[in-house]
Amino acid sequence: MPLGFIRLAFPFRAAGPRPGTALCWAFFVLLAAAPAAFAQHTDRAPDRLLARPDLQALVDRQVERDGASLVAALAASDPVVRARAAFALASVQDSAAVPALLGLLADGDPRVRADAAFALGQSADSTAERALLSRLSAERDVTVRARLYEALGKTGGRASLAALAAQAVSGVDRAARALTLGRYGLRGVHDPAAVRVLASALTAREAGLRRDAAYYFGRIRPATAWAAEAGRVRSALDGYSPAEEAAMHLVLGLGRLGDSTDTGRLVRWLRTATDARTRTNAARALAGRTAEPSAVAALRTALDDPSPHAARAAAEGLAAAPALSAEAVAALRAWVDAHPRAWRTASALAPGLVRGGEEAFVASWAARQSAPAARASGLAALGEATGSATRDTLLVAAAAPDARVAAAALAALAGR
Repeated sequence: MPLGFIRLAFPFRAAGPRPGTALCWAFFVLLAAAPAAFAQHTDRAPDRLLARPDLQALVDRQVERDGASLVAALAASDPVVRARAAFALASVQDSAAVPALLGLLADGDPRVRADAAFALGQSADSTAERALLSRLSAERDVTVRARLYEALGKTGGRASLAALAAQAVSGVDRAARALTLGRYGLRGVHDPAAVRVLASALTAREAGLRRDAAYYFGRIRPATAWAAEAGRVRSALDGYSPAEEAAMHLVLGLGRLGDSTDTGRLVRWLRTATDARTRTNAARALAGRTAEPSAVAALRTALDDPSPHAARAAAEGLAAAPALSAEAVAALRAWVDAHPRAWRTASALAPGLVRGGEEAFVASWAARQSAPAARASGLAALGEATGSATRDTLLVAAAAPDARVAAAALAALAGR
């Protein structure tokens, strides 16, 4: 939304406080910061933005992408202004601001240091790596240290990764470092020592640390980056209770590793986990193992999972199978007939049913759906159909008054 529109809708006085604009500025700040600054750093100290026109002016400069004005504000005598300017630069991501932001890492106010570190992390400037690492060794404020860890995870290279892995850490820093090591991995930066640190943390006493360490193993593609520690990952997973949060990441990671010996382990977690996120990820992990009868059986059972996410993940896994047996196709068709209200799960099964020779059944099912979203989801699966009757069905649906239905039919026709 253009700034001028907001000023037109919510006229401001030329100077002094701007009463009655709290709703406007709350929306304005969310709009301006959402792309970058609100992704993290949710523990930022309040600065009374809605009551301070000078801070509101900095948000104006942020929306205008005026990096030069914001850099100038970094030298303000008021630490609240310096902090707000740094926070705004996290959104603007002006590389010319990096030197000034680096200077603020030694600012006397921790709020300024925290926002400067956050902005450096958003800058994607790898030249800040050494300064961030150096400041981390001297910083004592918990919030600032958290921002420094985040910034290193977003911008650091192999040198700082190895240095972080070699550090002796304690307390809340253990979880912060674990997440940071994972962020390096997401950018394709890996180190064997860092992987060993994370694998060791999988059996830590603190549940949060176990979860944050497991994040790496569930997110990294390809899983070969940590394959050397797969034995420790399996051992940790086998020792968890069904309620363990860390398991939701580890089952996904083992699924990507592609070792057939893990199928039984993944089936057990799909059946016994009390956390729906873990069951959902276990179903996803089994999706590429449909040549194994135990995986197919577990996924079929999971169609009735109380979590719609887990049930749909199971359906998607079954539908992605290169070839299902005639018995399996018949069973899935029977399931769809028996669950007329479960259209989200049924629509996820539809592509597999079409490949199994049930295109007429899928077309009929889609036609029976009264909700446009449900009908569209069924029509979308007919892109793999080859019959002329199905083509005629799609041609008729392409002229439907509901845009979702028409778009799904046209997309299916284009895919034939």
